[in-house]
Amino acid sequence: MLATQPGREGEAEAAYREATGAGYTEAWVNLGNLLAKQPGREEEAEAAYREAIAAGDALGGNNLGQLLFRQPGREEDAEAAYREAIAAGNSEALVSLGTLLGMQGGREGEMELAYRAAVDAGHPRAWSILALMLAAGEEVEDLAEDVRSLLAEAFERGLEAEAEYRERIDAGDDWAWFALGMLLAMQGGREREAEDCFREAVQAGVMEGLPLIGFALAAQPGRKREADQGFRLAAYAGFSEAWLLLGALLADQAGRERDAEEAYRSAIDAGQTTGWCGLGLLLAEQEGREQEGRDALRRCPLERGQ
Repeated sequence: MLATQPGREGEAEAAYREATGAGYTEAWVNLGNLLAKQPGREEEAEAAYREAIAAGDALGGNNLGQLLFRQPGREEDAEAAYREAIAAGNSEALVSLGTLLGMQGGREGEMELAYRAAVDAGHPRAWSILALMLAAGEEVEDLAEDVRSLLAEAFERGLEAEAEYRERIDAGDDWAWFALGMLLAMQGGREREAEDCFREAVQAGVMEGLPLIGFALAAQPGRKREADQGFRLAAYAGFSEAWLLLGALLADQAGRERDAEEAYRSAIDAGQTTGWCGLGLLLAEQEGREQEGRDALRRCPLERGQ
């Protein structure tokens, strides 16, 4: 495709505009995707997506939401676009909405509901995200049964979806890099491939892949230092869930309990209430701090069944 060939964006744009003029409404989304990758053409991309929505293309609503999400101060507009796409039957927008809600402190419950709705709609990536989200506040060996079943389902659906996501990548869908990375991360022995996918996603502007680079690194032997740096980079970039992942990484390393505590407290300060779970478990294992650990666990939303 012209859109994926360096230096031929102008030809691709002309072809898409010709197609829209001939009545091929699906070309509006392709045009919007092309324009969205070009700095300074966000307004044109937004207009193209809105044309797609007006023509009844639900994909346009999700892509519009992603475009708006990347623009500072337009989170409410992005949420509205996602919800409009959801109402039109786009399950991908449920996952996108979950990501947006997860970055807003105090909306964790709504985030989980969005991911669960995506799971119910059969979205393959939602199984992976929900499983990772629920697992973040629990010891790996003590994962709840529903989390284990989600992980198993994610693996099964991932095998079926991998070919589909690779086709979408070839068609120029940058978000498919993120989706493929999530699926590969759930399959033992493919962490390096997952890492490469997340890096490709970030390079293409899908910044949601940033905290997952650290996740993929942490699963690879001898790369914990790189994972530490990856999580910190993601956290400083505004992905507060990275503090949770960093805390779990550090808590598993002897002598780094203080660093782990700082990470969990940073997560809590950023609105990630499941940080109380990790902090409580960490403190409960330290001599003389058992009561602090119990107090933290009382504030853990998983312990309270929220």
